[in-house]
Amino acid sequence: MKTPDGVRSVRLVETQAPVNEGDSGGPVVDARGRLVGVTDSYTRGERLVSQNIDVREVRDFLDEFHATHRCKHLDADRPTPVGGWKYRLQDGDDEEAVEGEGEFRGDGTFELSHQGHPFKGRYAYANGVLWLIGEEGVAMSSPTWRGRDCFTLRLGDADLTFDRRPAKKVARNP
Repeated sequence: MKTPDGVRSVRLVETQAPVNEGDSGGPVVDARGRLVGVTDSYTRGERLVSQNIDVREVRDFLDEFHATHRCKHLDADRPTPVGGWKYRLQDGDDEEAVEGEGEFRGDGTFELSHQGHPFKGRYAYANGVLWLIGEEGVAMSSPTWRGRDCFTLRLGDADLTFDRRPAKKVARNP
């Protein structure tokens, strides 16, 4: 596969799924709903031939990133998502938003929870792009930061907005 750093050997999953421009980064799942790849490209002129990056490549990338960068972002002038957050997922067509809380840990793992339903996985924040990978799929987006305590990810037609969770106050004895 050609990359900005040159030609690289990678494991690919070829499918007969219809893929369009803008689908890159979307999840490829098996019949049981398990993530097996990430949509990469399609072959023009060939019907229903798409190339997808094997999920093992994505996991290897995240492991290499965390080992090399110790889960820190590469852009020192950008904020980091590490810490506790409240989030709100607003679909463009849906009036009701989903709200919950989550944590981005320094070891490169995250956990988001909505009404007791967790979404866990690994994350990497490099060159202004936040990657989230869990069993349900892969998401990647460039966060739009408002200060250091609020950012929004655009995921398809939805906006996922995070606000840093305030620290819990400890009662003091007078």
